[in-house]
Amino acid sequence: MKRTLIILDGLLLSLIVILGIALFFSVQNQRDERSITTTQRTSSQSSERALRIVADELVEGKFDSLAGLWKNEHLEANSAQEVVITGPLLTRDGASDELVFREKNSDTGLIRLGLKEKEEVIIAIYPRGSAIPVRTAQGEVDYTGESDPTDMEQDRLIVGQGYLNAQQTEQKVFYRQMEETI
Repeated sequence: MKRTLIILDGLLLSLIVILGIALFFSVQNQRDERSITTTQRTSSQSSERALRIVADELVEGKFDSLAGLWKNEHLEANSAQEVVITGPLLTRDGASDELVFREKNSDTGLIRLGLKEKEEVIIAIYPRGSAIPVRTAQGEVDYTGESDPTDMEQDRLIVGQGYLNAQQTEQKVFYRQMEETI
């Protein structure tokens, strides 16, 4: 009888140890999963913030939401094909200049920036989803996006003044290639 009780005590003790170990690993896995989920959520939120052009910030002179490398695949070899925006600085052809807010169109909400040292330069900002106004063959300006030849699913900018026709728009548009992490 004593021998049976000793065996049962040993089995019971082994069972308690096994359950304790299983519980320990279960809690560890839950912590790891919670940590991974939190990290993914934080990463996703910061990515969404970094990828979105914030018009209100541009109006205030804060240009962080434009940060990154912008490319144009259609410009001639003697023109800048890349523009890098880092905070308030725009760099092209190896020269940097400070961005300044110029105007916000009250009808379309679109933003125009300029360069501090080159007042004649206008930089029109088109966040993804917005149409670029295009001059039609009839000389009218199409604000609807029907004539816009650009990829409206991407952020875009155009360096220049005035309304362009569809071909000119396609040739002058810069697309963001790479965001700078802030």
